Amino acid sequence: MLTINQYDGTPAIAWYRRTLAQKTIDALAKRNITGLYFESGREAAEAVLAMIPAQATVGFGGSVTLHSLGLYQQILEGPYRSFNRFDSTLTGEQLLEVQRQALLADWFLTGTNAITLDGRLVNIDGRGNRVAALLFGPKRVVVVCGTNKIVPTLDDALERVKQVACPLNARRLGLRIPCGLTGVCHDCTRTDQRMCNLITIVEGQQDPTRMTVVLVGETLGF
Repeated sequence: MLTINQYDGTPAIAWYRRTLAQKTIDALAKRNITGLYFESGREAAEAVLAMIPAQATVGFGGSVTLHSLGLYQQILEGPYRSFNRFDSTLTGEQLLEVQRQALLADWFLTGTNAITLDGRLVNIDGRGNRVAALLFGPKRVVVVCGTNKIVPTLDDALERVKQVACPLNARRLGLRIPCGLTGVCHDCTRTDQRMCNLITIVEGQQDPTRMTVVLVGETLGF
């Protein structure tokens, strides 16, 4: 009798992702943060859209995950009042003003650079509009995150952000900074394009209704 099916890794991978997600969700609950898990990005996107009432104001953080799930487009085309940071006709000052307005949105959608098994969200920003909204401003924040970003410890999270997320995002944005050119983190304190200006760690929330972390059993984003 052949045992070739033992080499189908899909069930084991699905179990592993669910297990990591559940441990993280349990830890988030202790920090007054709601955690949800969905096997697929499609299910996750549908759940996020179902949370947001029509005519609510919606702001965004820059996120490859949100883009890959189609959430940017669906929000912009949906029955919401969105702060459209993606309008290519905006000048630099106009874009900055849109990002400022998004800090007072009813809802703010973003990804995260890393999340620890004990429920801490770790993010690095250049300008700070994304991490600012995570910390204060919008009434409700939804963080969408693939299970590939779950790491064991805070040190692992910081390492992941600097050695994985930053080089990839620098390359995506066409920034002429060392990590975007070499794929490795460097000390680039003298460049005005530096991505690592601001590092935030969300340890918890005073308001248990403010933040929801939507974990997805897929590899998403950087």
